[in-house]
Amino acid sequence: MKRTISVILLAALLTTVSCGGTPADTKDTTASGDNTDTTAPETEAYLSGLDFGGRKISLFCTDYEATCAFDNMYVESENGDVVNDSIYEKNKYVEELLNVSLDFIEHDFNYGDKDVMYNSVRTSVMSDSEPYNITLIPTYFTSTLIAEGMMADLNTLPHLDMSKEWWSQGYRQNAEIDGKIYMAAGDGVLPFITGLFGIAVNKDLATEYELGDIYSVVSDGKWTIDNMYNMSKKIYRDLNGNGEYDEDDQYGLEALHANFIIPFLTAGEGEVFRRNGDGFDYAFGSERVVDIYSKVFTMIHDKESTLKISKNVENDVRSDSAFVKGNILFTLINLNDTMYFRETPFEYGILPYPKFDETQKSYRTMSSNGLVTFSVPVTSEGDEAVGAVLEAMGYAGSKYTTPAYFETALKIKYAHDNETAQMLDLMKNSEYTSVAAMFAASIEQPENDWAFTLWDAKKDGTWASAAEKKKDKIMSKLETFIEAVKSAG
Repeated sequence: MKRTISVILLAALLTTVSCGGTPADTKDTTASGDNTDTTAPETEAYLSGLDFGGRKISLFCTDYEATCAFDNMYVESENGDVVNDSIYEKNKYVEELLNVSLDFIEHDFNYGDKDVMYNSVRTSVMSDSEPYNITLIPTYFTSTLIAEGMMADLNTLPHLDMSKEWWSQGYRQNAEIDGKIYMAAGDGVLPFITGLFGIAVNKDLATEYELGDIYSVVSDGKWTIDNMYNMSKKIYRDLNGNGEYDEDDQYGLEALHANFIIPFLTAGEGEVFRRNGDGFDYAFGSERVVDIYSKVFTMIHDKESTLKISKNVENDVRSDSAFVKGNILFTLINLNDTMYFRETPFEYGILPYPKFDETQKSYRTMSSNGLVTFSVPVTSEGDEAVGAVLEAMGYAGSKYTTPAYFETALKIKYAHDNETAQMLDLMKNSEYTSVAAMFAASIEQPENDWAFTLWDAKKDGTWASAAEKKKDKIMSKLETFIEAVKSAG
């Protein structure tokens, strides 16, 4: 396996630049693997018997700093860290199982340079140069390329079986458009797992304020927005004694930015769209969505419950947050944020986002649509080797990287208690990505709009009318996207 720096040919296909605008720099970092333990998973080798004669498979992977996407898909060698080594073992296992060479192409990425990323994929598809076989770019942006006809229907790939347990079924069920599936997520994509949203809890504060066994509340199906709010509003203390609500006080809930509000909608089974046969109905103004908005609004805007930091994700200050300092009961997180909790002076645990109410049958866990997922450019449509590589990566991820991250890194290294292991399993098994989150870039990100509106609003009771005003525009965007997908296919 090796790592290559991405180079793109811009629109005129005349000037070659790398993603950072500097001359291309390509280096072969093939690992020698002389001392690598290449023992296959204990179960019978999946896809055994296939041999692609050492063929190179190119994987274009964005290196988005906020998500560590590239670093969670490729490592140069083993270094003794359990997650690092599991990534190396997963890739090596796939190479040896199928007799292929994985070439990970690193593309430095940030939101402002998204057109550079788009152009890199477009150029790969349209030019005569060697194309990318697989792309790993944020879900949020993939819909733009799907609508342009740049991505293949994954159903055309031999050996790829997305009904297998190593593929997220909560993602798959909403990924289908016009009978086609263009994106896949699951164990083969570690950044998808690290992007699961959850809630970290300061167990010492929970004990001090006699809140009972919160894990049992979750397990008994009673972890609801109301229950969370009732706990949160018991914690406030004016620690610095200045008579003001500020970042030096103690709170029940910390929300670093508005993106952490969106998972309440998903967790409460609120939807922008609901499938109706082959089409979609508008559900953004439904009683359910309005009621979720109201409950979360009340909790978030209660100054004796919640410390709000900034609406924008760019201002994330996790490493110096009030939670890390021990002054917060609950903080809204991605699992990736737990890296900042290793040295906390208190015991902490991890919980799923709460249900809407106790009548809701199950929990639902959102994974960030800023995290990468698998797609395949049309130039590899129907490619047997590409399908086999995707399936093998999903399978190997379930045997190597997910266990290493969940069972060792999070459950032992980062988390402080055995109950958290059960919560993590619950979260992974309840992953759900909505249609609106999956195709956000093409339909003007309505869930973000919901969260930002809630964050900025001065009073409750306004969402129903706001949703009605947005209906025609949002539905028009969705219909335009679906028609573009049908035309491109």
